[in-house]
Amino acid sequence: MADIDQKKTRENSQNVLKRYKQLQRIAPTKEELEYYGRQHFSELSLSCLEELTAIRVAVEKVNSKSRQIIEQRYITLEISHKSEQKDKLGYSQTIYSKTWIKGEIEFAQYYRDGELLVYED
Repeated sequence: MADIDQKKTRENSQNVLKRYKQLQRIAPTKEELEYYGRQHFSELSLSCLEELTAIRVAVEKVNSKSRQIIEQRYITLEISHKSEQKDKLGYSQTIYSKTWIKGEIEFAQYYRDGELLVYED
């Protein structure tokens, strides 16, 4: 089996994860969906909800340390610099970076059954 192209795979993961907050604004909330029903929402809203679910499922499967970094960088509404995030977690810069890279690769493996993985030739 070919090796994973980490750079391209990470780029794919980042592109998907960066869309999370935008998708969250467009998609209906669980409460809205229960109250109004699916027929009340546009196809766009429902496809955004489906995409959010796929992202959440993949993030939940990532190991806990990497998941913390991914959630802080892409999922939570709190905006902070990478240095603040690593300090909150108590990681050195090196450990933070390695854990982040590992998390993005894991995310790519779990997101829609590896759809984001890119293999070297």
